[in-house]
Amino acid sequence: MSKEKKLLDDIVGSFNKLTSGINDAAELFELSMAEEDWDTVEAVGQDVEEIEKEVAQLEFKRMFNQPMDSANCYLEIQAGAGGIRLDAMFVDEGFGSLDEDSLNQAIRSLNDLAEGQRLVGIISHVGELKDRIERKIIVTKKRSSAGIGSQVQVVGN
Repeated sequence: MSKEKKLLDDIVGSFNKLTSGINDAAELFELSMAEEDWDTVEAVGQDVEEIEKEVAQLEFKRMFNQPMDSANCYLEIQAGAGGIRLDAMFVDEGFGSLDEDSLNQAIRSLNDLAEGQRLVGIISHVGELKDRIERKIIVTKKRSSAGIGSQVQVVGN
């Protein structure tokens, strides 16, 4: 039970920190606008961008908080009475907004999903993923005199 309490305390602490940061930014923004202090207004904007990144990381952690957690993914399948087998999944998610720990956790979770005979595809522009994924399909935009097209390269086994 103490592990769950610590997790809950961490989540509440993160939300309290974010709430405090948002409130501080709002107050500083109002004061800066009243005093026409444009440098501070710009700094507050940068602080808000950092808060947005933290919120995105928390949202991703919420989706991938434990490898076998039933809240990892929301998927609706209309299969009828016979059931269905899911052999492939493609994820197009904002990996670029993740810190290193969250990215590692996401990759572990996706690798767990891919065990056995399942195909898990990741659609991403994040360079770190490119280096850490063994089998890739790399799509590159090409321009030529004939027009614009794409080149596909399969890398790995």
